[in-house]
Amino acid sequence: MTRFSEMQELPHGLVHLFVVNVIFAQNQSIMTTLLGLLAQSKGATPLDIGLLFLLSGSASTFLMIPSGILSQTLGKRKLIIFSTMISAVSLFSLTLAPTWQWLVLGASGFNIGFALFIPARMNLVADYSTRRNRTTVFGIINMSWPLGTIYGPTMAGALVDNLGWSSAFYFAAVTELVSLSFALRLNEEHEAGAGVVEEASAGSVGWEFMRSRVTFLFVMHLLTSLGISTVDPLLPLYLQERFGVSKMGVGIFYSLSAGFATLLGQIPAGIVGDRYGKRMLILASTVSIAPLYILCALADTYLLLLVFYVGIHAAWSLTWPTTMALLVDMVPSSRRGLAIGVRQTMIRIGSDFGPSLGGYLSPFPLPFYASALLTAVSIPFILLIRERK
Repeated sequence: MTRFSEMQELPHGLVHLFVVNVIFAQNQSIMTTLLGLLAQSKGATPLDIGLLFLLSGSASTFLMIPSGILSQTLGKRKLIIFSTMISAVSLFSLTLAPTWQWLVLGASGFNIGFALFIPARMNLVADYSTRRNRTTVFGIINMSWPLGTIYGPTMAGALVDNLGWSSAFYFAAVTELVSLSFALRLNEEHEAGAGVVEEASAGSVGWEFMRSRVTFLFVMHLLTSLGISTVDPLLPLYLQERFGVSKMGVGIFYSLSAGFATLLGQIPAGIVGDRYGKRMLILASTVSIAPLYILCALADTYLLLLVFYVGIHAAWSLTWPTTMALLVDMVPSSRRGLAIGVRQTMIRIGSDFGPSLGGYLSPFPLPFYASALLTAVSIPFILLIRERK
């Protein structure tokens, strides 16, 4: 069976999940790009903005493991529906915040929705893939995330420039409600003729084996996420202060780096990871990121910085489906929800503390050097991962 035939045979229910994921990605990218600037407009300093991301992200971090378990017990579809409802209300509430401190409540609500959505979504995708095609299937579904990121920040930035801050978050809230109609169509049952069923061999490795081998993968996620988040949420401030770009210009920067570049990495990651080895692809991608951060610190034009930052996100995106498929291969299906929850918790811890670290180290370019160091430290842990053959 070719990779193209596998794409055609994806269960119909995953098409609905694809749409829900595009809209969630759109709104997540809007939050990443504009939340710091919105807080700054209400008097927040870079350190305040780091605290805002830390406090609001903590809600998501604490819920990741429980959400992973709930996706196995309560049901993936129910969690996804609930997450879209919480996210829509939270996005709307951001338009009512009188000070930057009040933004913590709305941002926390959105991150709670994120915590409910991500483990359920990953678990649902894993149900419809086999060990042989898992990286490719995750790569296909992961394309939905950069698709939302391509247009989300640019559109939101244009809305803010022309209609004010509230317009961007009204847009985000309404589209989140639209995604609810697709979430309601999700079906956790395997569809007839899908040809994608869980293999018994995928669950043949005991929990003790998983814990001893995958710990290194979890640590890698913590370090690389911390590296990305030390720069990402505060970079809009740097772009405006260093290069004088508009909010739409900031949005374009993120659309091309976190959106377009990430999209390009998903399908090649699936094909290369399945064919030549997941660990080697993760290693090669991560090794390339650290020097790119150094080049970002040295970039003296908007365009040059964009080129280097596109490279960072393209390399990072290559690890998304690969690490997820590697994890699912190593855990029994009964423990999958918990394992996904632990993975996402490590990522969220990095996302929570990264902005505070970046705010403490500001002004730029010092955060770029810190991200390079954190990424480099993750490389030995990748070398300790053992891939199942």
